[in-house]
Amino acid sequence: MVSSPRIRIEAAADTDQGLERHINQDAVYVWTSSPEFEPPRALLIVADGMGGHQKGGIASQLAVDKLLEILPAELESKKINDDALELLMTQAVQGANEAINNFAVDNEIDPHDIGTTLECVVVDGTYAYIVHIGDSRVYLLGKDGLKRITRDHTATAEMVDAGILDPEEIYTHPQRNILTQALGGNLLSEIKVSKFKLLIGERILVCSDGLWGMVRDPALERILLWASPPHILVDELIVAANQAGGQDNISVVVCDILPG
Repeated sequence: MVSSPRIRIEAAADTDQGLERHINQDAVYVWTSSPEFEPPRALLIVADGMGGHQKGGIASQLAVDKLLEILPAELESKKINDDALELLMTQAVQGANEAINNFAVDNEIDPHDIGTTLECVVVDGTYAYIVHIGDSRVYLLGKDGLKRITRDHTATAEMVDAGILDPEEIYTHPQRNILTQALGGNLLSEIKVSKFKLLIGERILVCSDGLWGMVRDPALERILLWASPPHILVDELIVAANQAGGQDNISVVVCDILPG
């Protein structure tokens, strides 16, 4: 029997207020399994909160907290097959949505005034499992360059799909911030877990629209091609977004799949 090559996972995350926002309503988190766990696992989270008077920041942090309450302990404790992992992720995201909705009810907040996007990525050896909700994004840098894995849940994305809008217009269209899916605000209609094969040497980028909205994909690719560790790239990507105007909060996670 030919054994699979050993791998290791290196990941880093950070979030920045940007240059034009008074508060940061994003939340990010990276968790990796203990070194002895085989195959290695990682949990990558980006949540971009929506709502005035810090409500968005509350929503994004509630989402992260609920995911951390459920996922790391299970991911560290045992091997999980595809069906069980997808169910676990679905239940965790459902819990996050309920936590935000319950907070709105308990604090007499209009549910449409509080919510968050969510990118929840579980790396399990050489596979990535993704729950994508909203307009934050997941990219994969491989031998064929940078590829966007997720499709934005926005009105403008639907117009692009329908041929009404040119893809470049999503950056400036007046409806670019209208979400068709989000946690909270009664906007969650579906939780779907997508699975992708990973290769050693590939690099995952998870980010809020504060990054991709300021730094176009070709520029993202140029930075991600640098032979630098994730924590350096996270800093460089945030700098690039701020140099481009920093109009929104910026959240970035970079994860490398490396030979063990």
